[in-house]
Amino acid sequence: MWLVEFHKKVPEAAKRAGAPELDYGSVEQAFEPARRRMRVGPDELRILEEKTQWAYGKWFPPLSSTMKSPISLPEELEDEKAKKEAIRLLYESLKHIEVVSVVLRFLCPEQFGIISPPVVAILNLVPKVGEEHGDHYLRYIGQLLDMVAYYKVLPRAADVDMALWTATHLLLDTKYKKFTEKMEGDEYFQEARLRNLLIGLGWRGPEDDRQRLLFARVLVERDYVSAAAIAARVFEWLLDMIGRRFHINKWDLPRTKHESATGALVSALDERKEICELGLRPGNLPDWWDWRNEAVHPDRHISPGNATRFVQAVDGLWHRYGTWKRK
Repeated sequence: MWLVEFHKKVPEAAKRAGAPELDYGSVEQAFEPARRRMRVGPDELRILEEKTQWAYGKWFPPLSSTMKSPISLPEELEDEKAKKEAIRLLYESLKHIEVVSVVLRFLCPEQFGIISPPVVAILNLVPKVGEEHGDHYLRYIGQLLDMVAYYKVLPRAADVDMALWTATHLLLDTKYKKFTEKMEGDEYFQEARLRNLLIGLGWRGPEDDRQRLLFARVLVERDYVSAAAIAARVFEWLLDMIGRRFHINKWDLPRTKHESATGALVSALDERKEICELGLRPGNLPDWWDWRNEAVHPDRHISPGNATRFVQAVDGLWHRYGTWKRK
């Protein structure tokens, strides 16, 4: 399994990152007294800073001198509320979420990992607008724990975190191409990455056609069929809005036996001279309607070129409609 294979290559990734040979087990062992009493103070930070078995100083600032006194943390860190409280308490003292994550990773590796830009990037777990550092880290470890529960191959959040960190350092190496291909072909992992991406974009849901078109513009390069189907939904809404502006009720229009009400609206709008105000010429809307039919009907097949042209046409119409309706 790709996650396990990458986890085995942690020493190789550390070497490439310019870090010494990692021995996280010895650091965890040094944290055992803190784990028993669930209290963290300057002494624990000094352990992290001074232990030679890993490269704290390469990536994180020394903060042991800034911590005035030990902090008692909740004992049941499996609980979501306890996690959030532990993160809050440490962040109030340290003011550095990466260092908070380091402390928690060694205090309770079963539930925490070290938040790092490479792993955030591979998970597409960008912070939401206005999201606090602690809440972003909570989502980060939530993703790690989801993967622990789903794959059942690595027992701790810290192990999954290290496997992903290793993947970010080795995925471009052809020597590890098999692992990378398995990762990229893993539907669960790719679904999680896509979901995180949409959350990070601030996707507001089905009522936001502007964002839907933004998504279609990006998606058309990878999946032109889905992109065209998304644009079709926005195109139909635009047709209805333009029809209302001209006081045309599509349900009152005459149509042939196999013609839809929106298809009849397209024909009616195409005959109106005023559509030139939208930058449209006679024949534009019927052509785009035909592309829409290619995109949504299973017995029709839209080509990559028509899909790209359709998405661009609908996007342009959206912008022109926004200007036109304000006149």
